[in-house]
Amino acid sequence: MRYKSREWTDFRGYARNLIENGNSMLKAPKYGSLHDHLNRQSRGFASGKVFLTFLLVALNIKQICDFLKAKEIEDRRAADNRPPRKPPILRRRDREYFNEYTGTLPGGVPDLEVRQARAKARREKAAKVDAERAAATKTSRSKRAKAATKRA
Repeated sequence: MRYKSREWTDFRGYARNLIENGNSMLKAPKYGSLHDHLNRQSRGFASGKVFLTFLLVALNIKQICDFLKAKEIEDRRAADNRPPRKPPILRRRDREYFNEYTGTLPGGVPDLEVRQARAKARREKAAKVDAERAAATKTSRSKRAKAATKRA
C-alpha cells in the first residue's frame, strides 16, 4: 500500500478504530479494568507485564467466545429458515426531520443552506436584542437625567 493513498487511508481508519476499541475494552471495568490500580496488586515491570499478558489473553478469549456465540445464533436462525436480524429502525426524528443539534438533514448529510439561514437568523436576533438594550439604556439615562434636574 502506498502511504496516504485512498487504500491506505481506508485501512488506516479501520485499523485505528480496531486498536482504539481494543484499548478501551482493556480499560473498561466490564472487561479488563486495566486502569484500576487496585485490581493489580503487584510491583515491578515484570509482574506488570505478566498481568497485562493474562489480561490480553482473557480479552481475546472473550472476543472469540462472543464471535462464536453470534455465529451460532446466526446459524440457528438460518437452520430455522428465519431471516437474519434487521438493523434497528432509526427514530422518526432522525428519519424525517432536520437535526437541530448537528445541523443535518435525514440521512446525515449537513445542509449548508439550512445552516447559513439559521446563522443569519441568529445574527438578526442578536442585533435586535442589542438595539432593544441600547434603546432601554438610552431611556433610562434620560429618566435619570430628568430626575437629577428635578432634585436640583
